[in-house]
Amino acid sequence: MLALKLKKQILIELMNGCPRYANNPQKQKEIYDEYKTYLSSYTPEEIEWYGLTWYEALSKVAKQKEAQNKPVPLKNIYRKKLVEKLKAAESEDKNDATEEISTTTSWLSKMNPFGKKDEA
Repeated sequence: MLALKLKKQILIELMNGCPRYANNPQKQKEIYDEYKTYLSSYTPEEIEWYGLTWYEALSKVAKQKEAQNKPVPLKNIYRKKLVEKLKAAESEDKNDATEEISTTTSWLSKMNPFGKKDEA
C-alpha cells in the first residue's frame, strides 16, 4: 500500500506541474519532461482514485453520492418564488398600489382622534 500511496503522490505532483520546484523553473521543466510519459497513462479521475483501499473507496463513493443528493432547503425555494411573485405584482400593480396607499391614509386620518379635523 505504501508504494501505491507514493505513486499516487508522484502522479498528483506531475498532474499539477511539479509545484515543489516552482522557484526553479528549469529543474521543474526537466523533471516534468522526464516523467510526463507516466502521466499520460492516467486521467485525473483515475489518479484521484489510485491507491485507495476498499474502505477508502467506499467512503469516497458515499461522500460523492451524499454531495449529489444534498436536498435544497424549502425556505430557499419558497423565498425565490416569493421574490419572483412580488416582482411580477410590482410591475403590474404599480399604479394601483399608490391609489390604495392614498385611500388608506385618508381612512386612517379620519379615525385618528388626535389628528386635525377637516371642516367641510
